[in-house]
Amino acid sequence: MTEVMDVIRDLMQFIREESGIDISTDIARRVEARACATYGGERMYLPKLPKLQSQQGISRRQRQVQMAKAELKKTRDIAEKVGISQRQARRILNGK
Repeated sequence: MTEVMDVIRDLMQFIREESGIDISTDIARRVEARACATYGGERMYLPKLPKLQSQQGISRRQRQVQMAKAELKKTRDIAEKVGISQRQARRILNGK
């Protein structure tokens, strides 16, 4: 099992890589200490990437349907434009 401190260090490294900002070791240690103070004793859950991607895809589809609704009246046309079934389009439009 991955140790929490390893996860925190990995997150700091990800931030360095993605932002291009060099975070000093001192700042990284202070962040680690604050994370432990804030979340110490908690059980954390990190979803696998496919689940996270599917959740993001749903919200993207919701936005696409809402944008298409502004232009089009019929559910069939909205579904066709967004590339989903009519049933999915109806569910999104009805807020389900």
